[in-house]
Amino acid sequence: MKFSESFHIWLAGLITGICMMGIVGLVFWPNVPKESPAIVHAEPAPFPNLSITQVFVGSNRWAIFVGYNDRSLEQDDALGQTLCDQRAIIIHSGQAYVMQKEIILHELLHANTCTTALKVNNEFYNSSNKKGSHPGLDRISVFMTTLAHDNPELGRYLFGQ
Repeated sequence: MKFSESFHIWLAGLITGICMMGIVGLVFWPNVPKESPAIVHAEPAPFPNLSITQVFVGSNRWAIFVGYNDRSLEQDDALGQTLCDQRAIIIHSGQAYVMQKEIILHELLHANTCTTALKVNNEFYNSSNKKGSHPGLDRISVFMTTLAHDNPELGRYLFGQ
């Protein structure tokens, strides 16, 4: 049995349409965040513009919580805290949106320094005294590039892209 040329065109269009719908469905499928194993305490109070609740630092998933521990942060006179042992970043809820983004970046830089003893290494980004040497800046630039590559949603959140 021979099919007409118009049937072949119709069938090709149908198959192409089904494939395109599948691709569009995969691209625009809702990205439901996975539960983070970091902190299993009470639910944090997110601020209205927070659209990022977790990121990958290296190959580890880190949770970001806003307003989870404001009193403790105030006692330490801190706006944020990096908890290496829990892979969590805690941000004070009383900050403007722009400031919260800066604090998240600051805490992510701390997260990148966590040692095998699960402590923040505050000496990690210090530059050497060698003339023309900027190992701290090199570390930051490599880390930020990798962070943006591993977390495109973080780039959109931080820079509105």
